[in-house]
Amino acid sequence: MNWFDFIGYAGALVIIFASTYTSIKRYRLYNVIGAGIFLVYGIIANIVPVIILMSCLMFINFRKMMKPISQGRYYTIVDMKLDDPMFVYLLELYKREIKGFFPQYKINDKINVVK
Repeated sequence: MNWFDFIGYAGALVIIFASTYTSIKRYRLYNVIGAGIFLVYGIIANIVPVIILMSCLMFINFRKMMKPISQGRYYTIVDMKLDDPMFVYLLELYKREIKGFFPQYKINDKINVVK
């Protein structure tokens, strides 16, 4: 085993680590980093298929990461009523995350109002 094989293993581990994220931003970021590390390995070891694959992965993930920024939009605002079933569903689905950011968050079950 050569010393630069450890660079390849490190890149592979970062890409595997990226796959554990549910956040698409973090997934893409760590995927770009891992592909970059693995690309360095491919260049040092002169492995053309690795160079091509990692270059393509870096390009695709970086482009997808930058697309919302280049469009000037990060999210869309949707108008909903407080008793809308989708709104109630989303509140219930993300209750723990909301409580993490807003500990005082409570829902009045009778009229489904956020207090």
